[in-house]
Amino acid sequence: MLAVGVVYLAPWQSEPTPQGYTSELAQVRNVILEDGTHVTLGGDSALEVAFSEGSRRINLLRGQAFFNVTKDAARPFLVSAQGAEVRVVGTRFDVRTGSKLNPVVKVTVEEGIVDVAHKSAAAHEGLAKENSATKVRLTAGQQVKIDEGEISPVSKVGTASVASWRDGKFSYRDAPLSEIVADANRYRKDRIIIGTRELENLRVTTAFTADQADTLVAMLEQSLPVRVFKEPDGRVVIWPGTVEH
Repeated sequence: MLAVGVVYLAPWQSEPTPQGYTSELAQVRNVILEDGTHVTLGGDSALEVAFSEGSRRINLLRGQAFFNVTKDAARPFLVSAQGAEVRVVGTRFDVRTGSKLNPVVKVTVEEGIVDVAHKSAAAHEGLAKENSATKVRLTAGQQVKIDEGEISPVSKVGTASVASWRDGKFSYRDAPLSEIVADANRYRKDRIIIGTRELENLRVTTAFTADQADTLVAMLEQSLPVRVFKEPDGRVVIWPGTVEH
C-alpha cells in the first residue's frame, strides 16, 4: 500500500510551486531568478515564477518587466501576459501588460530572438508548431502589440530606448492617452482618471521622467485640448477642454 501511494503522489509532488515577486508603487525592483535570469520590475508590477526540469514559466500578472534571460536550450523560457505568450531560450526583451482602459500587451526585443503568440494559439503544444497567422518572430529592435488575441504588424524601435523606464525615462510616439496614464499611475500616489472614453484613444507624443509623474497632468493640459481637475480625495480627472466641471 505504501508503494502504491508513493507512485500515486509522485506526479503531484513534481509540479513546480510558483514563487511570486512584486514591486511597490514608483519602485523599480531587480530580481535574480534561480537560473541566473535577471528581471527588472517596473512600478506596481507583479509576476509568478514556476521552474521545472523541462521549462521556465513566468506569469506577468500586472505592470511591466524587462527580462535578461540566461540561455538554456533544454528549458525554454515562457512568459504569459494577458493574452500573450512569449517564448525564448536566452535573450533580452521587455513585456508591458495592458490596463482596463487599454488592454494591449507590448513585447519589445533588445537582443536575440523572441517568439510571440496569443494564448489560444500557444495552447496547441507550443509556439513552434503554430502558423504565421497566430505567431510572430521578433529580433532586436522590433516590437508587436497583442490586443484581444490579435497580433499587430511588427514595428521598429531603437534598441537603445527599449525599456528606458529602467532609467526613469518614458517616451511615447502617437500613443493612446490611456497608455500614458496607466504608466504614470504606477509611479504616483494619486491616480489619474480619464473622464471620457473619447479621450482614452487620444493620440499623444510626449516624454517625461519618473520624477515628473506628479506634474505630468499639468504638462498634458498645456499641450492637449483637455482640462484637469483635482478631486477632494486627491485623484486627478482629465476632461475634454470644452467641458465645464
